[in-house]
Amino acid sequence: MACRRLWECLLNLLNFLLTLTGLAMVGYGAYLLVEWNTASSAGNDPVSPTSGHPEFSKFGRSMIYIPADVTGNFDTIYDFLEHHWKIAKWVALGAVVLEVIVEYY
Repeated sequence: MACRRLWECLLNLLNFLLTLTGLAMVGYGAYLLVEWNTASSAGNDPVSPTSGHPEFSKFGRSMIYIPADVTGNFDTIYDFLEHHWKIAKWVALGAVVLEVIVEYY
């Protein structure tokens, strides 16, 4: 019994510390937002030098590029899901419901 109470106490302490850390992060974010708003509310700031520069838009292009599927696995998976769509959507809904049940119960 004493071991169980020790674990309960330690887990409650850990939960409290994580909650406190999360609240501190939210508070610090609010503080930074207020500081940023006061620093940027002067009104005479020039436009950001990177706002329309075409070189900076090239950085993210490689992240959104989807290469061609040379293996054919994507087509196989797509065909399978297309043929078994009713089952796939119920499995996906079941996974979401299971996550909600595990999270809140």
